[in-house]
Amino acid sequence: MADHTQPSTEAVSSQTRMTEIRDMLSKAARMRRSDSAGDLMPNLRLLLKKSGTFTVAYHLREMEFQPSYELRKKLRQALEPAHIQLLSQISKLPGGVKDIVDMRNDLLEGLNEEKDAVARQELQALSSSIKNLLAQWFAVGLLDLRQVTWESPGSFCITRPVHSMYGWEDLKRRLAPDRRCYIYTHRSMPGEPVVVLHTALEYEIADNIQVILSEPEVDRDECEYELEKRTTAVFYSITSTQKGLSGVDLGNFLIKHVVEELQHEFPNITQYSTLSPIPGFQHWLRLQLYSALEQQDEQKRILECHQNTDLSPLSLFKELLETSDWYLDSSIADCLKIPLIRLCTKYLYIEKRRGFVMDPVGNFHIRNGAWMWRLNWLADVSARGMDNSFGLMMNYRYVVEDVDKNNQQYLLNGTVAASTQFLEPLQ
Repeated sequence: MADHTQPSTEAVSSQTRMTEIRDMLSKAARMRRSDSAGDLMPNLRLLLKKSGTFTVAYHLREMEFQPSYELRKKLRQALEPAHIQLLSQISKLPGGVKDIVDMRNDLLEGLNEEKDAVARQELQALSSSIKNLLAQWFAVGLLDLRQVTWESPGSFCITRPVHSMYGWEDLKRRLAPDRRCYIYTHRSMPGEPVVVLHTALEYEIADNIQVILSEPEVDRDECEYELEKRTTAVFYSITSTQKGLSGVDLGNFLIKHVVEELQHEFPNITQYSTLSPIPGFQHWLRLQLYSALEQQDEQKRILECHQNTDLSPLSLFKELLETSDWYLDSSIADCLKIPLIRLCTKYLYIEKRRGFVMDPVGNFHIRNGAWMWRLNWLADVSARGMDNSFGLMMNYRYVVEDVDKNNQQYLLNGTVAASTQFLEPLQ
C-alpha cells in the first residue's frame, strides 16, 4: 500500500528556506555594484570571515599542548569557510549545481569589473572556493560521454563551436557519418553538454580548416567502405560550454576518452591529431614587433613586396599585417610566410609563462601529452583566424604510446615534445 503520509512541516520549511537561500545567492551574484544596488561587499566579508582568524589561532595554540585527532578535526573545520557548507546544501536541491555554476560565472564577470583591491580579493577567494567544489563534483567518474548525432536532442547540438556554424545544413554536415561529435554531460545537468568535441575522420592529418568544413559529405551508401580507409582522427573543435567551470580541467579527459572510443569503433585509425587555433599569437607579435625581423634575408623579402617604397622593412612588415586581406595577394603572402612561421614557432615553443607554454591552447595540449607536430600556413582565413594568428593553425599530435611520458616530462621539467619539422624554422 502506498504511503500517502504528508511531509512534516519542518521538512517543508527547511526545503523552502534552502530554496530561498539559493535564489538569494543567485540574485546577489548577478547584481552589479552601483549606487542603486548598494554595496554587497560587507555581506560577502561576513560570509568569508565566518571561519574567523581567532578561532584558528585558538586551535593552533591548543594543539601545542594536546595534538589530538579531535583538535585537528576542529582546526580543519575552523579553516573551512562557512559558505562551503552552504553551497554543498544548495547543490543537493533540484537545479542547485547548475545555479552554482552560473553563480561562479557571474563572480568571474564581477572580478573583471571590480576595481577595489580588497573587494576583488574577497570575490577571488569565493570564486576559488567554488571552483574547488566544482572540480570535485565534475570529476571524470561523474561525467557521462555521449555521441551526438542528427537525431540527438537539440540542446546537445546547439552550442557555440570554435569555428562558426552557418545554419542547419552546416550542423548536419558536422554530424555526418564521417564526422563524430562527443560531449560530456553531468548527472546534475543532464540536458546540457559541459564540453563538446568535434572530430573529422580523414585520410591524413589535416592542414586546413576550410577543407574540413567544406568537403562534401561521404556517400551514405558507400559510407562503411569509405570509413574503413580513413586512418586519421582530427580534433578540430573543443568547446567548454559553461563559463562557470573555467579552470576545471575537463577537455583533457574528453580527448583521451574519445581516443578510446575511436580505437574500439575504427581499428584502422592510427593517427590522432588536433587542428588547433593559436589565439595569443597576434597579440604577442604586436608587443614584439620592433624586434621581429632579425634576419637580413627576411628583411630583403619584405622589401620585395613593394620595390618602390621609402619604408623600412619593419615598417612595411607592420603595414602589410594591418591590412585585412593581404593573404589574397599571393606575392605578399609569399613574402610574409617565412617570417610569420618563424615567429609563430618561437611563440609556441620558446615563449613561456611560469615555465610553461604561453599559448593557452598549446599549454592545454602539451599538458595532455601531445606533440607539437606541424604549423600550417593560411589554415584558417576566416575573420577570427586572421585576427588570432594571421591564419596559422597548429597540429598537436597524440601518439598514444608517448602521452604519459610527454605529460610527465612537461609537468616535471617543462620539456615540450616537438617534431623536427616543427622546429625547422628555428634552426
